[in-house]
Amino acid sequence: MSSAIEAAEEKGDSLALLIIINCHASNYEMCEEGVSALYRVLSDKEVLDFGSSAPSMADTLSLCLRKHIKEPEMMEVVLGCMRLCASKSSTMQTLLCTENIVELIIQAMCTHINDEETVQEQGCLVICELAKNSDANIHLLRSLHIVRVLDQATGLITNERNKKYPGLAKTALGL
Repeated sequence: MSSAIEAAEEKGDSLALLIIINCHASNYEMCEEGVSALYRVLSDKEVLDFGSSAPSMADTLSLCLRKHIKEPEMMEVVLGCMRLCASKSSTMQTLLCTENIVELIIQAMCTHINDEETVQEQGCLVICELAKNSDANIHLLRSLHIVRVLDQATGLITNERNKKYPGLAKTALGL
């Protein structure tokens, strides 16, 4: 692991991790290390308050989706970060539910429809968190036909505990 990533993770410094990820976004290994560290940092926090760095978080996560859409391991962790952000910060929930980012989430799920069910699982959980308590987000998600993607995911998730994720997302969407 990069010493800069390790130091930032030890301090719980999500902003430093965002800077590292952005600087190395084209380098899969560094980006994956950074995003994985970011996931661990986000997991340890009860509430996320990014202040003025919230837009940077949303931009960085969408950058990672765009740059590494064909890498299922990266998609799983980036979607996991999005889920954590949306579940712990209403600001992040709003910033992550844009047409461009939702289309990237859909693209990630569709790209890995046949090879990685964890991408489907994390995608469903992100959709669920984006939809919670937000009529505007629900409207956007429905307008982008997310239900079709959730229907596809329903038959692909084989882990018994996780089979409920598409249904949870549909419930959050009011379906």
